[in-house]
Amino acid sequence: MFFFLPVLILLFFSSSAWTQVAGKNASSPPPEQAERGITLAENGHCVEALPVLKRAIRFNKDRELEKRIGLAGLHCAMTHNAPYESLTFLDALNRDFPRDPEVLYAATHAFSDLSLMTSQQLAREAPFAWHSRPAWAGINFEVATFRRGGRASEEEF
Repeated sequence: MFFFLPVLILLFFSSSAWTQVAGKNASSPPPEQAERGITLAENGHCVEALPVLKRAIRFNKDRELEKRIGLAGLHCAMTHNAPYESLTFLDALNRDFPRDPEVLYAATHAFSDLSLMTSQQLAREAPFAWHSRPAWAGINFEVATFRRGGRASEEEF
């Protein structure tokens, strides 16, 4: 009985020390990896860049680098049809740069694209559901209003 106590204590402390060392190395990528992810994204290698950027944005402390990581990751996610990957970058950018014009511009386009993709999926999956009509009616109403110079009425739809 007493023989196992020192062994258990040794195992406990060695495993907790190992997880601390492994956790630091595994969880916080160096800035060089973030720069590598940005370079991959800028060169169009978004499939390889997204995992690196997604990990880098969570643990980065440099604000300017975080903004570059977020914008590169958002661009890659939206252009490579990975809308749910973009939410990580949108969350970080909107939380840390709520008034930055470049971030707001990118977020506007990303949210618009996400909205359009979701409404198209709704129309595809449940075309006769009552939820589908308002989404497409609103889009059709806005298009008709634009084409007629602002002179459309909702009764037409």
